[in-house]
Amino acid sequence: MNKLKFTNLIFIFLLVSLLIELKWLTFENISIQNLKISILFSVIIFLVCIINWIKIKKNFISAYSFFLICFFLFMFGQDVLYLLDIDYNGLNIYDLNYSTELLFKSNIFCTISMLFIHAGVLFSRKFKFIFFSKKRIFFKTINKKSYYYTGLFLLIISILPHLLYMVDVIRVGIGMGYTFLYKEQIGSSLNIFEGFFYISLFLLAIGIKNIKIKKFLTLFPLIDVVIYLIAGSRGNAIPILFAIILFYNQNIKKIESREKYKIIVVMLLVTIFVPVISIYRVDKSTTFLDLVKSFLLGDNSIISQLFGEMGGSKYTLIECMKLIPSKIDYMNGVTYLGSIIDCIFPSFIVSSQKLGITVWLGSWLQDILNLSYGPGFAITSEVYVNFGYYGLGLFLFLGIIIYNFLEKENKIHNFRNVCSPILFIYLSTYIRGQSIDTFTKIFIYLIIPFLILKLIDLLVKKD
Repeated sequence: MNKLKFTNLIFIFLLVSLLIELKWLTFENISIQNLKISILFSVIIFLVCIINWIKIKKNFISAYSFFLICFFLFMFGQDVLYLLDIDYNGLNIYDLNYSTELLFKSNIFCTISMLFIHAGVLFSRKFKFIFFSKKRIFFKTINKKSYYYTGLFLLIISILPHLLYMVDVIRVGIGMGYTFLYKEQIGSSLNIFEGFFYISLFLLAIGIKNIKIKKFLTLFPLIDVVIYLIAGSRGNAIPILFAIILFYNQNIKKIESREKYKIIVVMLLVTIFVPVISIYRVDKSTTFLDLVKSFLLGDNSIISQLFGEMGGSKYTLIECMKLIPSKIDYMNGVTYLGSIIDCIFPSFIVSSQKLGITVWLGSWLQDILNLSYGPGFAITSEVYVNFGYYGLGLFLFLGIIIYNFLEKENKIHNFRNVCSPILFIYLSTYIRGQSIDTFTKIFIYLIIPFLILKLIDLLVKKD
């Protein structure tokens, strides 16, 4: 089968799947069997999408493949456990007495979101967008010395805040428990500089010629991955791990077929054994081997923990569906507008707060539900809060962004090679985040470093 026919079949599959999902929205009196069928269909769609992309790229190591995995884990993790009748002892959407109809509709919303993202990626690959032309300043070559000086400057201002932040993750996450990471104040007053740490390492890796130092700088964030996993924060660990693999594969050394299998094995071992170590450190009443067996096969299994802890992001979507539009009106895009305003303008000039715009949706939902903890938020929840089902088309635009900024290959060492792995982290965490947080990080930790890089490059070229 040639590529054109295969691509056309995928588009037909996406269209038919979309029509089925839209038809299911009209169903009433949803049974448990209907719910499980819809979950199974979501799993099939995910598998088709990721296999399709791996076939296109001829490589499973790609930003979109990793993003799709994160999206599926965050949005459908607990659904998969429910489908397989595997218990999860943490906050589980299937233990909160939600109606079957509400669970069914939230699943359809997330599935259509995934369909639109994939369609956006495929459309971007097929058609060229003038906005993303290589002639733009964003893609021009920059002197490697400029990368070195910029990376060194950002490392100097970020290394201490980052160390303080990670020490606090160890103190709170490992000492008190994973949930306290979201209840306690982590880091210090220098936290705003902490976010420059990863990009500083990647900039230095581009600017330095010594291959051993390049590898060291690229792989150094693995320490953070291990710390997050021990603390139980897989949602933070996995995007960073994927970003390291992406940067290494694109800028240090192309990962060969044999090495890919080694990476998969290492990722599985790290994901399995590091959390076991954290449990063993607290509970020494059983042997390490017994804990491993329990973690693989017992009620506290790796499948249950991985899919359960990461896969509860539908909680906020379901709660928003209960509230909107029956009790609260749609926000009609103001959260996105407010987030952009807060990113661009100083607060003394104009801000979302002065305009009466709600942007911190996690806190907004916490107040409405009168919760003692922050429930977080999700990209699907924010789309629904603003536009309901009409907002699903925004995911098509997200797919276009993912392809153009994360997937288009460029052999020239430019800022985009540094930008894409960092942007991947922000977009992956955006899946269970909110616009104000993501837009702010992109502006401060990507756009500002790019401007600093361009300024330093002008100075270097003058010399």
